[in-house]
Amino acid sequence: MGPDADVDASAEASNTVHKWEQTAHGKGRVRPRKNQPPSAQAGVLRLTAVAHADAQRGEREGDPRPRYSDAQVAGWLDYIRLDTPQSVYAALNKLWAHQPVLLQGSPLVAGLAGVWSFDQLARDVGSSPQLRVLCSDARRNRFIEYEDVKNIYGSLYHVREPETQRLEMGLPDFVQCSRQWRARRLYLRTTVMEFVQPPPQQQGQQQGRRQPEAQRSWDRPALAKRSGCAPGLARYLQPGCDAGTAAGSSAGSGAAAARIDWEWLEGLQRAQRFGPVLRVDLEAGSAGGLLPASYECADRLLAQVAGRRRVLLLPPGQAFEGLYPYPTHHPYDQYSMVDLEAPDAGLWPKFGGGARGLAAVLAPGDVLYVPAFW
Repeated sequence: MGPDADVDASAEASNTVHKWEQTAHGKGRVRPRKNQPPSAQAGVLRLTAVAHADAQRGEREGDPRPRYSDAQVAGWLDYIRLDTPQSVYAALNKLWAHQPVLLQGSPLVAGLAGVWSFDQLARDVGSSPQLRVLCSDARRNRFIEYEDVKNIYGSLYHVREPETQRLEMGLPDFVQCSRQWRARRLYLRTTVMEFVQPPPQQQGQQQGRRQPEAQRSWDRPALAKRSGCAPGLARYLQPGCDAGTAAGSSAGSGAAAARIDWEWLEGLQRAQRFGPVLRVDLEAGSAGGLLPASYECADRLLAQVAGRRRVLLLPPGQAFEGLYPYPTHHPYDQYSMVDLEAPDAGLWPKFGGGARGLAAVLAPGDVLYVPAFW
């Protein structure tokens, strides 16, 4: 029962006559508890359980606890709001130096922040395509994915019983099970767009002379052919598509902007001389889930559309100084063998010194730049 409910119950009990009632502890008068606050103190402010510095970085009272210890956090990541030319210049310098940074006020997914939800995605995609969903025990609530091509029976690193199970279900079923299941937790990660190699004649033209930016549409990723939910989300993902019909009449005149801002992303690619976008993944999960420490071989942009997400970034210099990555031929390649929740100093002695990283909390509309191997 919340504080307001406690106050109301105390006020009501004080205005009634206490009668003799038979309880589990015997017969006696029913009186209000002495530690209940009086109704006059209902509007008194109380201190929150979140420090001011943490609240400025996105922490909120009642959030799930971090799945790592405080000793593993060296500080907060740099937050830069893109509202002035000076802040934009500072963000570009961070990207040019390949340093992680959280960009606030970015238009990359600003149009999707108020449109996308579990129910909206379920209506757009439908129940016909079957998606691969990760399933974990609710007490563990941890999702680690293995590679099928490396999990070969009889090999040295064969995993007979993976920690995380795989299920096949439609997106509406995923939404329903995520809300109703108590003993299990679900997590979805599926590729909706991927880079397509341009034809040889276009490659020759690109090498011979510089094409105008408007004609280089093949630099943008295309819808993944093997993705079941990509066709239903095409109006949000493909450049230049009108998402007004997908967002519904309640979105009003701003529904046409409910898509990824590819123009902003291409300007960032030109400024930083980034390569093409190799892949666009859709990730969805419930509160308190954990993705163990892992790395990618390419730079990433984590764009938060709905909800909030806590991230701990560890520099690549600590990979072989205490994180103990899995061997290359292991099905859990690119993951760390150390459990950051409960590290075993005897099993992983180099981790005893403590790997320290930068923490961040992503809010809807935020974009986190993660350099390669972080």
